[in-house]
Amino acid sequence: MKINRYLGMAVLLAVMTGCMAEQEVLVPETGPYTLTISATKTNEMTKALVEDTVNGTLWSRWTAGDVVSVYSGENLLGTLTAQSSGESTTLYGELSYPPQADDELLLSCRTGDYGQQDGLLSTIAATCDYCTATVRVSGVSGKTVRVENPAVFTSQQSIVKFTLTNKSDSDNPLPVKPFYVGLGNQTLVVTPAAATNVLYVAIPEHFNTTGGDDAHTGKNISLTAKGSDNKNYTLTRNDALLEKGKFYQVNASMNKAKIQSVTITNLGSHSSLVPTYVLGGKKVEEAR
Repeated sequence: MKINRYLGMAVLLAVMTGCMAEQEVLVPETGPYTLTISATKTNEMTKALVEDTVNGTLWSRWTAGDVVSVYSGENLLGTLTAQSSGESTTLYGELSYPPQADDELLLSCRTGDYGQQDGLLSTIAATCDYCTATVRVSGVSGKTVRVENPAVFTSQQSIVKFTLTNKSDSDNPLPVKPFYVGLGNQTLVVTPAAATNVLYVAIPEHFNTTGGDDAHTGKNISLTAKGSDNKNYTLTRNDALLEKGKFYQVNASMNKAKIQSVTITNLGSHSSLVPTYVLGGKKVEEAR
């Protein structure tokens, strides 16, 4: 009897130990976690861009299918998708990892590919209409992340519509290709499919050269272009003010450059040391 009693206790302990072991290896429930947010805007350039030629403004629109990345700090949690087109929309998607209550999330739509501009508004809307918003998590219930307040997106660049004319030719239209916009020591290269005198250019906030937060202020903007007549044209505007989230229309009466070309010969092995410049003194990366 004693042996049976000891044996029963041993079996009971083994069962209890097994249960405890099972509890220790239980894996907590994982994603995906759903997130739904109402999205609006603070300016006229948050999404797809359409110009009102009568009033001279840019109207912004969400397009169904627009993708928004969700970050917690530097960690990408997942993506949301616009459910409808219009001035406001609902963003819905799934997160691989759950944020915590009171966490601040960064919502980012596009990263801004400013180096591939062709002067078209549609290209800006598709590739470098960079906008962001922040929201705060109110809680997580099961597999649902709750955000009570709408996401208010702000554009992170200004957009300028340049209309170019030839000052030495009675200010007639000046079709150009390519077109350079110099800000401080940085230059944007715009290459239209065909020479044109109207170009839309997105200028990102990080091109700021003054130390301010929101504007390119107190600096010259240097415009340089090659006309369809194969001549070079320049224009410099002083004390520029370009705020992110704003649309500007600039009528640029450009001057024919006094120096049209520079040729350096007999450099031998030192030719790779010669920097590349455009007229107006602004260095252009990859402009060869």
